[in-house]
Amino acid sequence: MKKVLIVIAVILIVAVVGVGIFIATFDIATYKGFIVAQLERMTGNKVEMGGLSMKVQKEGALLDVEDFKIYAESDGNRTVLLSFERLEALVELAPLLARSLRVARMSVSKPEIRIIRGEAGTFRLAGYGKSDENPAVPVGPAPAGPVPSAAKAFGVYINSTEIKDGTLRFQDMSFSGTLNIKIRELDLSKGKISTLSAEASLVDGKVSVPSLKVPVERISLSASAENDSIMVTSFSASIATGTLSGSGRFDDIFGSLRTTLKATVEVQGIKQFIYSMLEQKQSMDGNTRLTFEGTMTGLSWPEISRTLTGGGEFYLDRGMMMNTNILNQTLGSLTLFPDLPEIVKGYVPVPIQQAFGNDDTVIEPLRQAYVIEGGYVMIPDLDFKTDTFEMRGQAKSSFTGDVSGSGIIRFARSVSSAMLKAAPEMKYITDSDGMVEFPMAFKSGENGFKVIPDLKYVGRKVAVQKAGELVNDFIQKAVNGSAQSASGGNSPDAPIKVPKLKDLVKSFMEAERRSSQ
Repeated sequence: MKKVLIVIAVILIVAVVGVGIFIATFDIATYKGFIVAQLERMTGNKVEMGGLSMKVQKEGALLDVEDFKIYAESDGNRTVLLSFERLEALVELAPLLARSLRVARMSVSKPEIRIIRGEAGTFRLAGYGKSDENPAVPVGPAPAGPVPSAAKAFGVYINSTEIKDGTLRFQDMSFSGTLNIKIRELDLSKGKISTLSAEASLVDGKVSVPSLKVPVERISLSASAENDSIMVTSFSASIATGTLSGSGRFDDIFGSLRTTLKATVEVQGIKQFIYSMLEQKQSMDGNTRLTFEGTMTGLSWPEISRTLTGGGEFYLDRGMMMNTNILNQTLGSLTLFPDLPEIVKGYVPVPIQQAFGNDDTVIEPLRQAYVIEGGYVMIPDLDFKTDTFEMRGQAKSSFTGDVSGSGIIRFARSVSSAMLKAAPEMKYITDSDGMVEFPMAFKSGENGFKVIPDLKYVGRKVAVQKAGELVNDFIQKAVNGSAQSASGGNSPDAPIKVPKLKDLVKSFMEAERRSSQ
């Protein structure tokens, strides 16, 4: 058995040496015309090759190709589809015996490559085939005689690739605009990128997104890449009545992607913007500007929404809450005071009376800071104003769009004065300036915006203060009565009956219930 192995080894060595001697004496340049013809037949386009040589080295055969072009001709005009200034490839000799082409290393200088994505979503290399629908057609006459059976195909393996000073153009047929990538240096080793240095640019791009009713237009991009990081110097795009601009950095792009983002969104007419994109009705309208600066991890939305952290500011001008009269709704929710909206309306000035009849709520110019963390958007210092009231507090929103919050609602002086005339007991829920205010909660979703007053607070405050007044009045009357009795000769030791506080509160609440019936 040992002798057999020795014989086999000797045969392999002799074969490899024979291949090496053949290659050493082989002048590949004499076959350049044949190789060009075969490449033209394979690609379906014209091929031009400046130089072709091969040298045997210790590690294998070094193939050298210079000034290579694949081009198309039409009416005497030449369009270069794929080219490179020089290609060097070190081919290992031994694997050739097993019909395996192993390239130890390959270096390409100044390549220009164009990759096209068809409307069907398939990719092709420009210069290889006429088009996706019209594949490469053989050039020249078909060979005469019987067609031999296909030989076993070569396996091709490339260990490492180096690209210097290259240009890659990516063109999507469903996308207007071409992404140009300037590759300063790119090293691929065993399928992994070890060195990357490149720049990318895109001007006036346009793309249709299936989930949106209108296209994303005027897309511009300027970016650079170094090893495992991408820096987006600038990005901008427009959709319907909105624009997006920003910059960012993407780190560990081949591993767990980490993104740092700075962006600004501006929308003229929120209602029309949402309807144009999604054909969905929106409860808010106005012109808005949103800024954001933060970080996130991952590529999938669940991971991004979980790790997104940052904040910014939200601006709203000419804002309007559609199909919601917050003033009427809030006053009507104060069930301790029946028919309050209609009564208050009769006491406010005429210009304010119009606010009671409007279907919408007009919002004064708004500027709010917000924070994103843990899958929620939070506004810690909410200050929401109209000409009839102000809401202060905090708000929280999930990424589904549902908003909830709590705080204090404070009514304007004209409305507060009217509320005090309509229900004098409201003097117990006024601030130091005499404005009516009380705690409330609010929520916004598919069913619109709703304010929920804290009725327990209002009822308790009014009842306790009213009861205190009743006790003071009773004590005062009792004291005055005692003084009169003493002056009239009655016994000063006669007992004074003082009602309990809970009885006073109960009496007040019963009176309130009777008045509401």
